[in-house]
Amino acid sequence: MKPIFAILFLICLNHNCKEMQVNQQKTYIIQTDLENDYDSDFVIEKINGETIFSGEITTDYTISLAKMNKVSKAPGQYSLSVEIPHSSAKAETTFIHTEKDVYIGIKYSRNDRKLFFHFSYTPTIRD
Repeated sequence: MKPIFAILFLICLNHNCKEMQVNQQKTYIIQTDLENDYDSDFVIEKINGETIFSGEITTDYTISLAKMNKVSKAPGQYSLSVEIPHSSAKAETTFIHTEKDVYIGIKYSRNDRKLFFHFSYTPTIRD
C-alpha cells in the first residue's frame, strides 16, 4: 500500500511543479531616470496607471540625475506617464517592453514646461 501512496505523491508533486513553471513568466527591468532641470519639483510617475514614484526631487548635476526608479515587468506593451502638477507639465509614451532590460531617461525643460523621453537598452554610466 505504501508504494502506491509514494507514486501518487510523486505524480502530484510533478504536476504542481509543471503548473508553477507555466505560471511563472520571466520579467525584465524597466528603469526610469528623472534627469535634468528638476528643482524641488513634485513628480508623479506611472506605468500602466500604477504609480511607481510620487515625490519631490531635485537634480544632482554632478551625475545629471534627480531620481532613479526600477520595476520588473514581463514583456508586453506599456504606457509611461510623468506629470509635474504645479507646472502643468505632463507627457506620456507607449512602448513595447521586449526580453531585455530597458532604460528610459526623462528630461524636463523648465522653461518650456515639457518632458522628453529617450530609450536605451544599456544603462547610463554616471560618475
